Amino acid sequence: MLWGGSPKLLLQARRERRVELYTSTPLLAELTDILSRRKFEKKIAAKADLLVTGDRLLLSVAEYQGVRIVGVSEALRMMAAKE
Repeated sequence: MLWGGSPKLLLQARRERRVELYTSTPLLAELTDILSRRKFEKKIAAKADLLVTGDRLLLSVAEYQGVRIVGVSEALRMMAAKE
């Protein structure tokens, strides 16, 4: 995700639906731990105004730490309104 090379190629293959990728709860916990380290702060500090998701649980939150959480349709409406 943050690096190039083979990991990036594998993620690109997934985006192109050439492979399926799976993970586990322990691996996600490790990734969360690693990405929360200070040295990665600049690479992942998006300072986003909006989080777009299809996850119903996240959508029910509506806002987190000043970041609005919306579905894809709402995000597209917001983009169209700005044009």
